[in-house]
Amino acid sequence: MGFLSPFTLVALVSVAAPVAIHLLVRRRARRLDFPSLRLLHETKSFHLRLRSIRQPLLLALRVLALTLLIAGLAQPFLSFRSGRRRVLLIDASLSMRARGRVEAAKDRARAIIARLAPDERAAVISFSSATEALAPLTTNRDTLLRAVEWYQPMSGAADYETALAQAEKLLAAEPPGAAEIDLISDFQESNLNAGQGRVFHPVNAHLALHPIGERVKRNAFLEDLKAAAGGRGLQLTGAEIVNEDGAQRGGTRVWTMEGTSGAGPGIEWRTEANGQLTGYVETLTADDFDFDDRRFFAFTPPRRSRALLIEAGDGSDVYLRAAIEAAAEQDAAGLVPDVQRRLPAAAAELGAYALVVLTAHGAPPAEAMRALEEYARAGGVAWIFLARDADALSWAALAQRDKGNALPFAGLARIGEGQTVSFGALDADSPLLRRMSAGAISALHAVGVRSGFALAPGPKTDVLVRWSDGAPAFVATQVGAGTIAVLGTSADPAAADLGRSAAFPALVSSVAQAAGALAPLDRKIGEPVKLRVPPETPVRLTGADGRAVQTTARSLLENPAEYLREPGIYRVEINGREQFWALNAPDSESAPALASTDAVKGYFPVTEAKETEEKGTWETVAKARGRVWQYLLAASFLLFAGELFLSPRATDGLMSPETDAGRLRSTGNGS
Repeated sequence: MGFLSPFTLVALVSVAAPVAIHLLVRRRARRLDFPSLRLLHETKSFHLRLRSIRQPLLLALRVLALTLLIAGLAQPFLSFRSGRRRVLLIDASLSMRARGRVEAAKDRARAIIARLAPDERAAVISFSSATEALAPLTTNRDTLLRAVEWYQPMSGAADYETALAQAEKLLAAEPPGAAEIDLISDFQESNLNAGQGRVFHPVNAHLALHPIGERVKRNAFLEDLKAAAGGRGLQLTGAEIVNEDGAQRGGTRVWTMEGTSGAGPGIEWRTEANGQLTGYVETLTADDFDFDDRRFFAFTPPRRSRALLIEAGDGSDVYLRAAIEAAAEQDAAGLVPDVQRRLPAAAAELGAYALVVLTAHGAPPAEAMRALEEYARAGGVAWIFLARDADALSWAALAQRDKGNALPFAGLARIGEGQTVSFGALDADSPLLRRMSAGAISALHAVGVRSGFALAPGPKTDVLVRWSDGAPAFVATQVGAGTIAVLGTSADPAAADLGRSAAFPALVSSVAQAAGALAPLDRKIGEPVKLRVPPETPVRLTGADGRAVQTTARSLLENPAEYLREPGIYRVEINGREQFWALNAPDSESAPALASTDAVKGYFPVTEAKETEEKGTWETVAKARGRVWQYLLAASFLLFAGELFLSPRATDGLMSPETDAGRLRSTGNGS
């Protein structure tokens, strides 16, 4: 048992007060009639006689009630645990897979467990980009040893700060006492340098360092992987870095990808059903560390840097062309515009363009719309403006017929007739709008719209911009590997002031750059994940080993390391959309150098062992374990109430107003 306010127990000395009162109080003197005092002789003898307690039940109630009151104010809590606590932190980053390091880490952990005192409890936690509890605080040596056997390195970078914070959190949930953290790691230099000079210093525990492992003599790895269209097909380029005996050298590698799948020297790839290219490249140099020789990739093939503008023959054409040309001049890799009078009816004619822009009049052309859908599925971006005379019923019927799979709306309603509306909330994180500045967004909000449409979102629609009344104004949906976006108005001056606003070139430039941009070829294990879907959206992950896991977007965002642990190609299914992610270990894990002993001590100053006296999480946990102190207070109040009931009945035997008990009164005959 422990006390949250132990100094309150000093007040227990006050328990002696009621005992003293009962022993020292004078009882009422008894009157004694005596004939004369002349026959009494003065004597110097004095006898002190102890008085007996006449009301033992009342005294017991008072003593017990006071004792329970003081004990309750001290807030006791029950704890059946004792002894020292230790947390074994074992580095599980990719670098621990180097020759001999796993067994060295296990041997060091076993040696620590073997030296534990009989009542000493220990826990085992492995860590890389995230932590994993292998064994809770326990005195069971078999449990701890099994946890050490389960330990295996993962593929993330060593996050020392998170690991130490997790260990301290575990210790803080316990009552005060001696605590120690044993940190077992290879202390890779690149991981320590990633902290930018930060010193890792536990607050409430002694820190013991256990460096293991030897420097890798030679290691080769790939970095800076990029893709671009080449003369014979798609080309991947990357840098192959070789670290050997403390020196570093490197060179550029080029791989050519012809056709939908294939293999060549140092490369293997295939085209997935959604149009993405997935595969891996690998190093040519033999080395002493094989776990980072392959680098996986998954991306949508880049298209030619061209945009197709379908002229509508109205006042919007000049503004659209000027905005696309301005975007091309602003961005060196911008899309060069081509102009046609009609939308091609064959997807093959659209395949050369990264962006297709058209203003829709009247009813939608069925054949051309099917071609536009096929174009988007192959990875293109289609942007549709709705003109004043767009047939809302026909477009809604087309959207219903396609069940919302291609068009990003399920229906539309005309707005702005006879009044001017404006744009409202905007999703600045959307890839199509991400490059708009704060000034451009402010200018967009000031645009007046006299004719437009409110778009009812489909089941897979992303709302990019809303009207001022909250109705969707600009929506998009992913179709295969591409995107179809619809704006509920046009650049025609008769419909809106959009074309003449400074916001329009910025909007077109942002969409154009997003269309021409190449998605990242890979992701790093441990990096944050962005999904842009509601938190409870179901997500299905299929790893490189073929095992599928069903989870939610929230869980994946909060614990990516739980699902994405190993390098490889992962298939991700969200809302019926399929995409592929390539996961690779952080580049820092490929650096072979280990930190020196002095450098390690600089990052991890060894602290003196001390009692964890600070009130913290353990106090909260102790309060939550039980309400003993509340029961004690309640019992003391009940006893005080009983004392008040009994006290009036006992007053006749307690205090006397006379100061000289035993005073004799003479009643003789006057002699």
